[in-house]
Amino acid sequence: MAQKGKNGCSKDLTLEDVTKDFLTKAKTRLKESTLSQYNSICEKHIIPYFGVMKIHKISNEDITNFIHNKLKHGGLKGHPLSAKTVNDIVSLLIQIVKPHCNFDIDISKPSYREKEINIFTESEYNRLKTYLSIGTDSQKMGIIVVLLTGIRIGEICALKWKNVDVESGTFL
Repeated sequence: MAQKGKNGCSKDLTLEDVTKDFLTKAKTRLKESTLSQYNSICEKHIIPYFGVMKIHKISNEDITNFIHNKLKHGGLKGHPLSAKTVNDIVSLLIQIVKPHCNFDIDISKPSYREKEINIFTESEYNRLKTYLSIGTDSQKMGIIVVLLTGIRIGEICALKWKNVDVESGTFL
């Protein structure tokens, strides 16, 4: 049986260990697109920051420092991440750690406001349609499907050919 350390966490496990365990177990209960998103978050943010750290040594202060790091320069080329993105990352981190530790994660997540949605004008929409109709490739085709159906990006990413009925022009 594994020894327990600070906060009731196993002394033997690193955050990378519990993250890989979480992702393996999640395969059976999550949609493929969600699992892919979780894998990406873990590979780009959680494991590089906490990976080799033993989970019994992770503190609320460590998580708070992680949040500040991501808000300042956690994105591509060191650009800041949005508060919403950082909240999503921290929520996943908490899901990963909670089953292995019995301490209260007491942190202040960054606050954010929902962004106002900008809608294309008719002129912008027509310009986009014209651009998309010239030299269509798979990316342009994806945008066309989104524009014409209202399907969400996660739904289109999860589509498989078996879900498309080309003859009737429908998704199954």
